[in-house]
Amino acid sequence: MSENLAEVQLPEYAGCLWEPARHYALYGGRGGAKSHSIAKRLLIGGAEKSQRIGCGREFQRNIQESVKLLLDDQIAALGLQDRYESTEREIRGTRNDTLFTFLGTWRNPQGIKSMEAYDCFWGEEANRFSRQSISILIPTLRKETSSFFWSWNPEYEHDAIEQMFRGKNGPPPNSICRRVGYKDNPWFPEVLRKQLEHDYATNPDVADHVWGGEYVKAVEGAYFAKQLRVAREQGRFTVLSVDLNFQVRAYWDLGRNDATAIWVCQFLGDRINIVDYCEGVGQAPGYYFNWLRNNGYDGCLCVLPHDGASIHPDNPVSMSYEAQAKSAGFKARVVRNQGPGAAMQRVDASRRNFARCWMDEDKTRAGVKALGYYHEKIHEERNVGLGPEHDWSSHAADAFGLMHIDYAPPTGAIAPIPRPRFGTMA
Repeated sequence: MSENLAEVQLPEYAGCLWEPARHYALYGGRGGAKSHSIAKRLLIGGAEKSQRIGCGREFQRNIQESVKLLLDDQIAALGLQDRYESTEREIRGTRNDTLFTFLGTWRNPQGIKSMEAYDCFWGEEANRFSRQSISILIPTLRKETSSFFWSWNPEYEHDAIEQMFRGKNGPPPNSICRRVGYKDNPWFPEVLRKQLEHDYATNPDVADHVWGGEYVKAVEGAYFAKQLRVAREQGRFTVLSVDLNFQVRAYWDLGRNDATAIWVCQFLGDRINIVDYCEGVGQAPGYYFNWLRNNGYDGCLCVLPHDGASIHPDNPVSMSYEAQAKSAGFKARVVRNQGPGAAMQRVDASRRNFARCWMDEDKTRAGVKALGYYHEKIHEERNVGLGPEHDWSSHAADAFGLMHIDYAPPTGAIAPIPRPRFGTMA
C-alpha cells in the first residue's frame, strides 16, 4: 500500500462509509464533499482487495459525463498511481483484479443486468434515477457483501431516491443514510464560502436548495409549476400503456446544433395519455426513428414543427425531416408556423390542456423535469418578463407545446342522423 494512504484526510462523517451496510446514502447541499468521500472510499477498498465496481448516472451519454475524471483525480490525490491503470473507458487495478466501469442507466436494462457479479455500485446524481432503473439495479447485485453508494443533491420530494430513503416507508433494511452539507466539510473552500454568502443575501430560496440541500421551492417565472403540482396531487403521474384502439403520435422539436425532443402520446377523447419521452443532441434523424421502433411505436404519426418541411443546407441526404420520416415507414405531418409570439401560444395551449394530461411517471421523467424548469426570462434591471428563456428546458417545452397546439378537444354530442319523414301534400 502507498505510504500516503495512511495520511488521507476525510470529513468525520465519511467514517460511516467503512461500516458494514447494504446501502450508503449521502445527500445534501453543495460543498459537503459527498462525491469525493465516496470516490476515496471505493478507491481505497479497490486497492485493498479485488472488486468490481460499477459507477453510473441515470443520464450519461459518454464517458466524459461519468465520474471517471473525478476518480482519476482522486487516484493522484491518494498517491495510488502505482495501484491503478486508467484507460479511456475503465480503471483497472495493477496489483489485483479490481475493475471500475461506467454506464448510463436510463433505458439500459441490459447494461444494468450485466453487473450481476459486481461488488459495488455508485449512483451519482441519484436524484435523477428513475424507479425503473433502481428496481432493476437493486436485485442485480446479489453477492452477500455487495453494496450501493448513493450521492445526490435533493431536488424534489417525489424523486424516486427521496421516496426510497426519506419517504414514509423509511430507508431499505441495512442502510446508512446521512444528510451532509458544507458545514460538515472542514476544507470547504473560501471561494465557495463567498459565493454561498452572496447567494443567501440575494436569493435565499435558491441558496437553501443549492447550499442547504432543501427541495426546490420554485423556479422564478416557471410556466407549469402549478399545473405539475396539481397533476401530481390528482394522481395523473402513473404507469401507462399504449391503447391499441387509438393512434400513437410523436410530437417533435427539431434540434440542429442543440437538442431534439420527442413526446409520444395518444389522444383518447378529452384525455391525453403521454406515454414516453426522448431527447438527444447531435444525433441523425435515423437515431430517433430507431428509438421509436425499438420502443414499440413503429409506424406512428410523427408530427413536426414548421421547419420539418424544410431542407437544411447542411443536410447530407437533401431530404426534409418530413420526407425522411415517411421514407422510414412513419406517417408524418407538419404543423404550420404559429407566427409572432409562437412560443407563448404554445405555453398558453399547454396550460389550457394540462388538466387533460396523464403521464407515465418513469418514461416521461426527463421531459417533466424540463417542463418544471421552463420559465420566463426576466430583465434584470427593469424586472419585466421578456418571454420564454431559451435554455436546456425549452426543447422539451416546445415539443410539448406543439402537442397542445395540435390537439382538438371533442366538440360534444354527435348530431343525430336525419330521418326522412313521409306525409301527404297539403
